[in-house]
Amino acid sequence: MVNAIVNAEAETEEGSRQRRNQRGATLVEYALLVALLALVMATAVEFLGEGTSARFQSVNVPFEDSP
Repeated sequence: MVNAIVNAEAETEEGSRQRRNQRGATLVEYALLVALLALVMATAVEFLGEGTSARFQSVNVPFEDSP
């Protein structure tokens, strides 16, 4: 009977430890996901930024010449 209680407590501690490890792993996964998303967004802005700026400048030229 005492062994059963000791085993149950050990299993509870092991389960608690596994949940903490899983929470830590999830945090790392989310951090990696956010870092990857930031990298993709920065690359998109870099890639599309110059083209978008050039288009706005070409549209702006006719308006600068108007009275």
